[in-house]
Amino acid sequence: MLVVVSSCASGKALVGDGSTEPIDPTGQEEADSDTDADADADTDADADTDADTDTDADADTDADTDADTDADTDADTDADADADADTAGDTGAAACLDEPVWSTDSCPAECTGGCSGTTCTVDCNRAGQCAAVPLACPEGWTCDLQCGGAGSCAGLAVGCPDEAPCEVTCDGAGACAGMAVVCPDTAHCNIECSGAASCSGGLMTCGAKACEASCTGPAASLGGVRCGPSCDCVNGC
Repeated sequence: MLVVVSSCASGKALVGDGSTEPIDPTGQEEADSDTDADADADTDADADTDADTDTDADADTDADTDADTDADTDADTDADADADADTAGDTGAAACLDEPVWSTDSCPAECTGGCSGTTCTVDCNRAGQCAAVPLACPEGWTCDLQCGGAGSCAGLAVGCPDEAPCEVTCDGAGACAGMAVVCPDTAHCNIECSGAASCSGGLMTCGAKACEASCTGPAASLGGVRCGPSCDCVNGC
């Protein structure tokens, strides 16, 4: 069947079945529909943008929070490590301090160079004066052994006090060659070899406290330093 549509003066379209429909000569209805569609699309785009922005902001906030937490944790860990190191250092230093027990007696006969305060000086400054004989430093006094003569203390066996410092000076040629020094348990012990070949073949056995051998003279070096339990053993020979 052929359907004929024609327009009439009333502004309506006459359809083949005799009914009529209004005509929009300006096309406004289609424009409004397009505008509504565009508005809906813009709204959806804005919603997507807001969602993306919120998600990115949340992600940035979480990242910043995690970074701050990591930084705080690292700082705390470093502080704890520093505190532990300081504590260990303080403990080690305290363990190496002298713990002498001083005598209240008058100056002992072994102190041939006299006494000053708590120091007992043993004078072996003449050539061969104290060679090859045992020396027991008196207890409760710092033993200050002076070996200034050539071979003055060669082969000498030195027994330091158990609970007081022991200091041996060898500045004569071969003064302390072959000497054996046994250091105290609760105080420091030093031997200084400044004379030519002054301590060659000698032996130093350390105690629990600081122990140091110094060799500045030509060919002055000790035969050996036994550090043992020393908290601070320095072998400069």
